[in-house]
Formats: sequence, C-alpha cells, structure tokens
Amino acid sequence: MAQNRTLNWRTSFQDGSTNQNNATGTRESSTVEPSQAPASVYSGPNFAGAHHFSMENPIITNIQTQHVTFNIGGISSGTSGGLESQVLSSVLVCPFPSPHFTGREDILGQLSDIFQSPPVVTLYSPKEGDLAKFIRNHVKWYGSVIIINGKTASNVTEDIAKNMKETESLVADTILVIENMDPTLRISDYLPPWANVPVFITGTKREIIEGEYGRISFHLPDDTNQLGREELKNSLKEILRVKQNIVTLVAAGGTGKTQAVLKFISRNVLRFTNVWFFDASSEAMLVENFKELGRALKISEEVATVRRFLTTMKHNWICIFDNADDPKLLQVLLGKYLPVGRWHGGMIVTSRLRDAMQLASSPHCNVLFGDLDEGSAIKLLLKHAREETSEKNLKLAGKIVNALECQALAVCTAGAYIHAMISCSLDTYYLQLKEKSKRTLKHKMTGESYPWTVYNAFMLSFGQLSGPAKLLMQICSCLHSTAIPVEMFQNAFNYGFTEDDFHETEKEILGRWKMNEIIDCLGKDNDLLEIIDELGTFSLVSYNVHHEHPTLSHHAVIHSCAYETISLRDNIVPAVTLILSSGTPVGHSEHDYALRRKLLIHVSHFSMDELEHLTMKGQRRVARIFDESGYWTQAERLQKKVLSLQTKLLGDHHPDTLTSMNNLGSTYQARGKTEQAEKFLEIVLSLRKELLGEHHPDTLTSMNNLALTYTARGMTEQAEQLQHKELSLCKELLGENHPNTLTSMNNLSLTYKARGKTDQAEKLQEKGLSLCKELLGEHHPDTLTSMSNLASTYQARGRTEQAERLQEKVLALRNELLGSIILIP
Repeated sequence: MAQNRTLNWRTSFQDGSTNQNNATGTRESSTVEPSQAPASVYSGPNFAGAHHFSMENPIITNIQTQHVTFNIGGISSGTSGGLESQVLSSVLVCPFPSPHFTGREDILGQLSDIFQSPPVVTLYSPKEGDLAKFIRNHVKWYGSVIIINGKTASNVTEDIAKNMKETESLVADTILVIENMDPTLRISDYLPPWANVPVFITGTKREIIEGEYGRISFHLPDDTNQLGREELKNSLKEILRVKQNIVTLVAAGGTGKTQAVLKFISRNVLRFTNVWFFDASSEAMLVENFKELGRALKISEEVATVRRFLTTMKHNWICIFDNADDPKLLQVLLGKYLPVGRWHGGMIVTSRLRDAMQLASSPHCNVLFGDLDEGSAIKLLLKHAREETSEKNLKLAGKIVNALECQALAVCTAGAYIHAMISCSLDTYYLQLKEKSKRTLKHKMTGESYPWTVYNAFMLSFGQLSGPAKLLMQICSCLHSTAIPVEMFQNAFNYGFTEDDFHETEKEILGRWKMNEIIDCLGKDNDLLEIIDELGTFSLVSYNVHHEHPTLSHHAVIHSCAYETISLRDNIVPAVTLILSSGTPVGHSEHDYALRRKLLIHVSHFSMDELEHLTMKGQRRVARIFDESGYWTQAERLQKKVLSLQTKLLGDHHPDTLTSMNNLGSTYQARGKTEQAEKFLEIVLSLRKELLGEHHPDTLTSMNNLALTYTARGMTEQAEQLQHKELSLCKELLGENHPNTLTSMNNLSLTYKARGKTDQAEKLQEKGLSLCKELLGEHHPDTLTSMSNLASTYQARGRTEQAERLQEKVLALRNELLGSIILIP
C-alpha cells in the first residue's frame, strides 16, 4: 500500500520578499502521469483562461499493485467525524491505466472540458471601496468565501498561511477572493497544490483585466447602474456555481472505455479531493463497494446512508461506476445508487448499454466513444508486440489493425499474441490473418489488468440477449459484416419459399428444416425491428438508412465473435443461404435492382460450393445477382448447374429449362463466348416458337438476346432484321411504354450505330431515354444505360460537349445508386 504523503507547501514557495516581475498568471491542470515521482516544486494547477506552465504532481503511486492512491486532501472533521485522509485513500482504489495506453486524446479532451478546472475571474473598478462592498454584499452568496489581501507578495503569503492551513479548509463551493491584487504577482506561485477552487481577483488597476486573467473579466458598474450590476451578479452566479456532472461513455465491450477514464483520472488527479472506483458489473458487487466505503467513513454500511453522505460531502470528489452493463441494474442505478440532490462531486458511468446515455446530466455529457484512429491503433499494436516502428512494420501493422477495424482490445490482444508466440511475427500474422485473428479472439493477455479475452468480453453482452436476438446475430455472422439489408430478412420471413419452390428431389435439402425453425423464431411471433433494437441496446449492431434501404452493420470483431458462438455450422450456414436467396427480389423495378445490388457483397461471402447446395430456384436468384453486377464467371457456374438439374428433372422442353438456357446463353455472350451463346440462343428461340408461339413474351426475349449475340459476332445485318421484327411485335403485344419494348428500342439503336446509321440511332435513343425517365425513373439501371448509349452516339457524331455533360450525369447517378464498393470477381 502506498504511503499517504503530506506536502509541506510552505517551504515550497518563494517568500514574500521575492520580487515578482511576471504579469498575473493563471493555473493549469497537471498533465504529469502518475508513474512519475512526486516533487516539492509547485507551479499551480489549471484555471480556465490560464497561461500554460508546468506543475510537478504530488501524487503517491504504487507501481507494484498498478493502483494509484488518489486523495488530495481528506474530509473535514466536522463532516466525517475526524477521519484521516489515509483511510479513504485505501478504499475503492482507482486502477492504474495500462502502460500501453495510446491515443484517445479527443476523449480525454472532452472529459477535461466537462470536469474543467475552476475559473479565475477578475473584477476591475477604480474605486477600492466599491469593490470591497460588492464582494461582501454579493459574492458570499455564491459559496464559502476566503478573502486574501493581494496588495503585496507578503500580504498574499501571510493570508494564505493564516486562512488555508489544511486541505479540509476548502470545500467544493469555496471561493478564494484576492482583493486589490498587484497585477505583477502570479497567484499560482502562492497557492498550495490542493487549492483547486475558483479564484475571484479584484483590483483598481486596469492591468488586472488586460493581462492574462482578462479572459473572464468584468468592469464593476457604477452603483447607480442597478441593471448592469444585476447582469454582473447573474453572470458570476453562472460562472462560479458548483457544476454537477454525470458523464456516460457508452460503446461495445473491448473498445477501451475504462482505460480512457483511468487515463483521464491519472492526468487530472489534482482536480479531485477523492476518487472512488465502483464495480457496477453486478448489483452484488456495487452493494459490496458501498459497504466498503461506508466502513471507511465509519458510518452505516447501508447504500442509502453512504449515498446521502456523498450528497452532503462538500468536496470535489469523483465516483466512477464502471461496466454498468446489467440492464436490470441500470434501471435502478440513478434512483438507488447515484447521489442525488445538490451534490458537489462528479460521476462517470461506463456501459455497453445505450440506455445508459439517459443518465447523463446534459447532452454534452454523453461522450461519443468509437474505435481507435488508425495511427493510435498501429502504435498500440506495436507496443504490445514489442516491435520497432520501422517503415515495414508500420505498413504491416496498418493492414492488421484495419482488418480488426481498430478495436482496442482486439488490437492489444493481437499484439500480445504476436509477442507471446515465438513462431509468430507481424509478417506471418498478416499472411495468415483470418486464421490468426480467430485464435487471438480467445487469447488471454498476461500482465494486464483487463481480465477478459476478446471473446469473453463479447460474451458478457451476448449472454444477456434473448434467444431470437442471439439467433439473428448468428445469422448475420454468416453474412458479410456490413450493410445487411433488413428488407432481405423481411422478404424471407414474410414470403420465403413455399412448398412449390422445392422440387421433389429438394424436400430434404440441407438447411431447409433449420430455415423453417429460424422463420418460426424470428418471423412470426417476433417483431424484427424489436430484435434489432435489442442488439442496439447492447451496442452490438448499427442501424443505417440509405436510399430507403435500412441495413445492419456489425464491427468486424463482434461479427467474428458471433460466428464463434455457432455450434452446428453445417446446419445454420445452409439455412442462411436459403434465407438469403428467398429474400432476393425477382422484380424489375428500380427498388428491386438496388436491393439485389446490396446483396452482392453477401452472396460473395459464401463459397460457390455452398451456393450450389441451394434449390434450383435459389441458385437462379443468386445467379441473377452475380449477372447484374458483372460477375459472369460466378453466374455461369450457377446457371450451368441449374440447367443440368432442370434438364435431368424437367426435360429439355420445360419452360424453366428454356429460361435457364436463355440466361446461360446471355452470360456466354457477356463473357465473350459468342459462338456458344449463338448456339444456345438459337435453340431456345426455335423451341419457344414451337412451344409458346411467336407472340409470347418469352419468345420475344429470346429474339432480342439472339439479336444481341449476332451484333457481338459482327452479324449486324441479321441482328437489325431480327430486332426490327422483335420491336414491332413488342409494340403490338406489350405497348410502346413496356420496359421490354424500351429495351428493344435501345438494342436496335445500338445496331444502327454499329452499322453507321448514327442519325437513326440518335433519334431512337433520345426517344427511348425520354420514355425510360418517365416510366422507370432517372435512377433505374436501364435509364442509366440509355443515357450512356446516347452519350456515346453524341460523341460518334462529333457532339462532344453534349456527350461530356451526359456522361458526367451518368457517372454521378451511378455513384449515387451503386456506391463505391468494388468486389473483385
């Protein structure tokens, strides 16, 4: 246990005869780390509006136990029955921050601003009597006043020695008044380190408000100006009043909330008379902490009694309620445990629960807490790995921390793992990132105060979820971690696959029964949004709305941990692929296309072998996602598998078989396999004419696709003839405003252009674009294709300015619609 040390401040100061030739200064908070040895020289703590200078930190540290004794001053005998400060400094001791702590300067700055140092206020008047009268008539109402004569250095020294003998003489609402201060003195050179109270300086020389104290300065209005004096009193009341702050830091486990708080305390111990650290992870632990404090105070161990004592204790204490992650405890934390009324201390609550934000005393006391920035994460990784900061290591570390999305605990653990495993280095860890990162989820760091592995920290929250919420997290962990469309789940749960969607040979398909269990659990008796809200309550998911498509996203580390909770992956992974395919829309609207585009990243998350275990209908839907996004290799593989199954089970002439042949033929064409495409599409067209007739919409689709293949093979004359016929039939059967008719117009215009008929191409494209905008909307992919084609025709005709404007518009709309996500096939 560290020894409590009393600073003999009288011997630490210059005596009153010293000539002070500096302008009036202000005090700055200590930024010395607790690991530094205390010294006897004092320069003064921080006051608002202060000039910056340093202070040695008179704090007692115990490095062996990694705890710090935070007690700058005790409790007055009149308040606590003669307790010595050493007793209180040994209870609920605040842990020492990790020696590897890095970054979070923004968080530390916010906390510093909230628990800001007491202000220094100056008041000027040429009439000394008016200043004295104002002080005695008004300032006393703002707190307990200690008046110091500031005319000379010796006056200041004598009055401080007389009126500020012990720390106990200063309660939280004390105001130190320096009357008639000499502007050449620096008050910080005379105050003891524990005198962390507001200072009110008065003077009859204008320099008092023009110097460094001038940031919070006032000119005393004449006594005839009652309105001005009233405004001054109100301003002083607001500036000097005791601030009551409850601060909340809310984020998922392992982000470093507690470490940031400990770092803040270690940097700013002189702001607080006492620091008490409560374990709020359970009500039983919290009650025991209150009993411990009650015993140290020599009062009743009842929570209510200790709570009342804190309320009446007129000192600038701070209580930290750490890991308030129990929803039931959180509901009673404010009403049963946190001091209420006009208390004089401060409180910080760390929690994973979003509801904890409601405890904050004001909106600015909700400290937004995210992951580390990349630079800080790299430093943290290299510190734990004990690796040098070479250019090569910095690059490797950057790749590793980005893969971990800069989550503090995951980064620390990865570094500790690299250091602990003799066969592991930054190079090997990065090369085997997926495998190594899974191992590190359950790796326990040695020599650190944080007791949890990454996985265990996650399980503290996961274990409190309801069954449906756990299941939804596990399903999401089988998908990509970002931008999971909520509508996909809603489609699957509300519509899903019917019995007719399963061929006789697919009745026992892998994952089908698990899919039915999932739909029963999540889609019938439960509100999906309520389940999502539950995950959000524990900071396990983010809910985003973009273009009317709400999506879910999980932190990469949380996503990996959730996947590790799945015991029977051979059952749930196939079930998730079925849900994904059943939630894929099959329509032609702009909305349907945009949703299929969002599903691309998720179907790409599965192996092709896993996708080939889908139903035939499911594979066709997934193949369409790949095809529309230009992933023709994947589309071709699934389409071949579907065609093979349908030919075997349904026969060559079945409409579904012909549709699959048509789709595969179109994919061949897109991949440049035009000869294969031509053969397939000619067979499809012949069979459709025979089975469905020349006027059937499917027959017209085949005519269109075959004509495109003719164009791709340079057979533009045959293409034009077939497209003329197909466009004429589309207008007759479907009408000029039908999407298929618009597609035919566009395709014929391309053939015109290929044959050098640019005038006819331009007219047809302008008409087609106008109809697309009217019928489909400006953001529809077909509209964008029409714009792009028309721009190309403008350019071919030498109208480059029009072409450029249209191409810029297409690019802007595509970026808006598709985003910047690029996946490599």
